[in-house]
Amino acid sequence: MLNEREISLIKTIGESVRRNVSEIESRLEQRIDALKQENASLSAQLDQLRADNAPQPEPVTEEKVKTIAESCLNGRSLLNTGDTDSLIEEKVRKAFSSITVPDQQCIRGMIAEILSELPVPKDGKDGRDGKDGKDGTSITAEDIKPLVESVVRSAVSELPVPKDGKDGKDGRDGKDGRDAFDIEILPGIDESRSYVRGTIATHSGGLWRAHEQTQGMRGWECIVRGYSSHLITVKDIRTLLIKSQMSDGETFEAEHTFPVMIYKNVYKAGETYQQGDVVTWGGSLWHCHTPTSDKPGELNSAGWTLIVKRGRDGKDAK
Repeated sequence: MLNEREISLIKTIGESVRRNVSEIESRLEQRIDALKQENASLSAQLDQLRADNAPQPEPVTEEKVKTIAESCLNGRSLLNTGDTDSLIEEKVRKAFSSITVPDQQCIRGMIAEILSELPVPKDGKDGRDGKDGKDGTSITAEDIKPLVESVVRSAVSELPVPKDGKDGKDGRDGKDGRDAFDIEILPGIDESRSYVRGTIATHSGGLWRAHEQTQGMRGWECIVRGYSSHLITVKDIRTLLIKSQMSDGETFEAEHTFPVMIYKNVYKAGETYQQGDVVTWGGSLWHCHTPTSDKPGELNSAGWTLIVKRGRDGKDAK
C-alpha cells in the first residue's frame, strides 16, 4: 500500500506532466495555424505572379486561320480541301509552342524579392490569463488499492507454478559434544591478553564467550548476564536510590520509599505532608497515611489518622 508521501508525489508528477503536455499542444496548434496562413499567402502570391508576368497568347480569330490556311494551300479554296482541320491544328500547335513558360527559379526569385519588401511582423501582445482550473479530486490509499491489487494479482498469475524440489541427502551425524564438566571456565578476562575462539570466562558478574580471536574486549560476547555492581544512595530521609549495572553494561535504577513515622512538629497550613509524617494539632497527635495538604481533624479532611488524643485538663490541687 502506498503511503501519503508517495501518493502526493504521484499527484505532483501527474499535474506537472499534464501542464507540460497542454503547453506543447498549444504551441503546436499555434505553429500549425501560422504555417497554414503562410502557405495560403504564398500560394496567393504565386498565382498573382503567374497572372501578371506570364505572356498572353494573341487571340486566334477565324480570319487569321483562313489567311494562314489559304497561304499554305497556295490560293486554293478551303471549301474544296479535305485536310483543313489538320492544317488548323498544326498552325495552332506552332503558335502555342512559341509561348515561353516562365522559369521556376525566376518565379522563386520574384517571390523572395516581394517577401523581403514586406515589413517584419512584431510580437503580439500577451493574451489575458485563463481562468483557474478546478481543484483535482483527492486520491486516497483506498482509491488506488483495487488497482494495485489487480496489478499484483496479474503479475503473480503469470509466474510459473513452482515444483516440489527433490529431497536432499541426509547429513552426516555430528560429533558428540563435550561434557559440561570438561568445559574450562577462566576466572576472569585479562584485557591485555588475546584469547582464542571458544574461550569461556567470567567477567563483571556474567559468563562470556570468545566468538573470535580477541583483542581487549573485542571478540567477547556475554552469554549469561549477571550483576556487575550495585550502588545505593540516600535520596532523602525515607527514600533510597538503587542503581544496578549488569554484566553487559546495561544499567537499572529504582527508588524505594519507606513510610517510616517522622515527626514534623506542629501542622502548618499550605504545606503538603507525605505518608508517614506525624504532626501535632489541637493538642492531639496525627499520622499522615496518604499525601495531603488538608488540615487534620476538620470536616471532610482526608489523609490523617488520630493516633494520640488530647488529654483532659487536670483538677486543681487542694
